[in-house]
Amino acid sequence: MRGGYILEYVSIALPPPKEGSRPLTKGELEIHSRAAGSLAAILKLGNEPAHLGTMISRGEFDDLQDRWDVKGDRLRWSEAYPIIEAWKIVGWPKARDVLGVEAAKRCCETQSRYLKSVSDDDRRLIDKLQIEAIELPFGGLADRYYENIIRKEHELNNRNVNGLHSLEEKNMFEDLSVVEGMSREVKIRVAHRDRRLIDALKRNRPLVCDLCKYDPATRRASPKQARAIIEGHHKNPLATGCRITRADDIMLLCPTCHREIHAGFSQFSSANAATDGTA
Repeated sequence: MRGGYILEYVSIALPPPKEGSRPLTKGELEIHSRAAGSLAAILKLGNEPAHLGTMISRGEFDDLQDRWDVKGDRLRWSEAYPIIEAWKIVGWPKARDVLGVEAAKRCCETQSRYLKSVSDDDRRLIDKLQIEAIELPFGGLADRYYENIIRKEHELNNRNVNGLHSLEEKNMFEDLSVVEGMSREVKIRVAHRDRRLIDALKRNRPLVCDLCKYDPATRRASPKQARAIIEGHHKNPLATGCRITRADDIMLLCPTCHREIHAGFSQFSSANAATDGTA
């Protein structure tokens, strides 16, 4: 894991049969026989974990726990992170064919309690993989994750920057502690964004900031890392309403220029861009 990106590997082993556990279907077994040992996807995770039982159905969660139960320990994979961006690896190439036998054993085939890092040599090999963006379901975990981020940014921007205006903030500054963990229901409506256009532009335009001309390649970033660094910015804010967005409506920016525009102090900021808050 580096910067939230995960290389998904399909395990060669199947879970051992357990009494009372649902048998795998013929279709599931056929898919596994083709995919076993393969690199299947590249995933970007959100940084806010949740119980897996809140992400999938209760039946799916119970089946997963029953299938991998070890001596009555049903806590396996109880904490999970939402997938907020995803790319499928075309053709399901075998990890050993891509990384070599030793690296595949080290990165993929050896069991571990934790995610395993890849080396710079591994990354150069991974960069050669052909990938295609996966459109995540509208209204799913990714949308809820970004809604939460937007809500937090909105609350932060609305604070009184000239002084403390609540007891909670005062306490936080006095003893550097806060009360957390309480649950509350939050509902927010955000403008729908379709990442396919930005992904296509990143594949076909130079991965250089349109404003400051920062080029991640000059800092030895790989093409995949450069695509992750350079961000798409809508010249006309999404908050203005439903419309057709074309390639000329998108700028490719480095994170610094992008945030300066939204903060309103970039020389390129417009009144709309400064108040948009939407990438």
